[in-house]
Amino acid sequence: MIEIDLDLALEPFTLQVNVSFASQATVLFGPSGAGKTSLLETIAGLRPTVRGRISLQGTVLFDSSRRVFLPPEQRRIGYVPQEAALFPHLSVLENLQFGVSNGSSPLRVLPELIDLLDLGSLLERAPATLSGGECMRVALGRALATSPRLLLLDEPLRGLDVERKQRIVPYLLRLREAGRCPFLYVTHNHREAILLGHEVVLLTSGKIAAQGKPADLLSTKQYSFDL
Repeated sequence: MIEIDLDLALEPFTLQVNVSFASQATVLFGPSGAGKTSLLETIAGLRPTVRGRISLQGTVLFDSSRRVFLPPEQRRIGYVPQEAALFPHLSVLENLQFGVSNGSSPLRVLPELIDLLDLGSLLERAPATLSGGECMRVALGRALATSPRLLLLDEPLRGLDVERKQRIVPYLLRLREAGRCPFLYVTHNHREAILLGHEVVLLTSGKIAAQGKPADLLSTKQYSFDL
């Protein structure tokens, strides 16, 4: 369970979110510029000027009224930004091992992650030789290697062609069904939201407009933002 009650001044609006969710896969849905990435950055601890309170599984991540602010490295949150941001000087295996060394996972978790994301044939390769979809799978593995309590995925399919999207979606579904950790998935794509989410939170102009089951909430053209 994550509980969020925050205010963050942005341009041209203020991000004002008061929401809680406990689903294994929650989709944060809305048009470009709605504040979705800013919300992820706030949860991850990358927006220190925020006001309000966020708690995750009973742990207070920040509370501005009590001057509580856990730094990002203490939050046990895996964050995969829009750009996979792998370390270019490290191999795929070394990128995964970096996740372990900076988290609480033992090395024995790596075979499980390698199998889950089908990374076995990529381990010795450099990031520069990988496709966009392969880079994203490695980034997912590195984030999961930290044994996060929550995984934040910021439009992981953005910029991929149709073929690569079709290749990576099964891994995201496998991650969801494995129940390894809950994730918050950002998209403005109607089809992705319905396919991957157990729950959808609709964000428009920095505010929560609706929350519910994907099939119910997104069955109307009112909430179609495919761009």
